[in-house]
Amino acid sequence: MLNQQPVSPQLSALACRLGDAADPPTHPLWVPFAGLFAAELGRAPLPMDLFACMVCPCHF
Repeated sequence: MLNQQPVSPQLSALACRLGDAADPPTHPLWVPFAGLFAAELGRAPLPMDLFACMVCPCHF
């Protein structure tokens, strides 16, 4: 999981979209999410990392 590291608005928006997907790693937006996540945080994401990236009120 993330250690409360701030993420970009773009990464948060992708995480929000993927948070509603039935199987996020198979969703077409997973590839750009994974690339941006790796660029920002230095490692490949796990599906549970989606919820650590979201700041939108609909997922809280």
